[in-house]
Amino acid sequence: TQSAGNGRAVVSTSSCRNLASQWFVILEIQSFLNEHAAKKHRLRLYAPGTVVFAKSGMSATKNRIYRLSRPAYVVSHLAAVVPSEELDSVFLRYWLENFNPTQLIQDSSYPSISQEHIESVSLFLPDLSEQKRIAGRLEQVDRLRRARRYALELGDTFLPAAFRELFGDPIKNPAGFRTEQLEDLIDPNRPISYGILMPGPDVPGGVPYIRVTDIQNGKIISTSIRRTTVEIDQAYKRSKLKGGDLLMTIRGHVGRMAIVPPSLEGANITQDTARLAPCNSVNAQYLMGCLGTDGMQRRMADLTRGAAVQGINLGDVKELPIPVPPMPLQKKWGSLVSYADHLRSAQREALRQADHLFQSLLDRAFR
Repeated sequence: TQSAGNGRAVVSTSSCRNLASQWFVILEIQSFLNEHAAKKHRLRLYAPGTVVFAKSGMSATKNRIYRLSRPAYVVSHLAAVVPSEELDSVFLRYWLENFNPTQLIQDSSYPSISQEHIESVSLFLPDLSEQKRIAGRLEQVDRLRRARRYALELGDTFLPAAFRELFGDPIKNPAGFRTEQLEDLIDPNRPISYGILMPGPDVPGGVPYIRVTDIQNGKIISTSIRRTTVEIDQAYKRSKLKGGDLLMTIRGHVGRMAIVPPSLEGANITQDTARLAPCNSVNAQYLMGCLGTDGMQRRMADLTRGAAVQGINLGDVKELPIPVPPMPLQKKWGSLVSYADHLRSAQREALRQADHLFQSLLDRAFR
């Protein structure tokens, strides 16, 4: 579709984003059409209050319900449901979320929902005032969980902003801290190294080893960790872990990081992950924050090579330039990280409770 700044918005699944736990239509400037272009593409203009969901393609397998807040053209792979005067649009939006249109999919090879099946759906319809009461209660709790989700999303921006405030961009190093190669900031008795090449099948009671998939959002997901034999682990003693070590993925998803908790002391890693054991002059939390900055991630992306599986050479990792601030400043950063982690844990629990409350009300409203 051709953009037209003075036209109507066009709604497609690509213009919908997961924002604050719910799916909203984000009307971007490049997603506007004038009337002539809309006719050319046979797009119909829908009024505010129209409820839409995907009826074909992989998007149809996901229970995402959108409600238009302004007039917009809707592309053909979305079903548009226009409520009558007897049906409150907010009530319809929540009813459809509870109903879950994905159950109408007939063909799993190419997921699609037919017009006939959509039109055959029936619902018990209370009077309009009762619909509005139910919708209002659900909307109230939905706003609460959106606020919880938004707080979590804001929390994700706090630490990068705080790092820039304390230290600046490590590539530019505006504060003029002395700079060392990463290799020189690592314990010489435990140099930078990758781990096991072929860990074999999961062995109950064996030695745990950490894969790229186990490192997510700055943490190690302990519930997914596999185990290898003692013999294989001993063949890779060079990459054994201690609590406080920093792990960084070097193949597949380059640049994921996590600090090893005390509970994984003695574990190992795979060949796709590098172990960084900081020496006394650098704090592991600071090193993780430094390597996680946009500038440093871009530097590593520029050094990443490969077609089928991309990776960064361990030699390039060792030569990464790291500014070294005074230790009190590094410790201040570590305190901020601990505070942010505590706050995020509380926010995640608040979101879990809000999600549970919303789902309970949804089930009760449309049981």
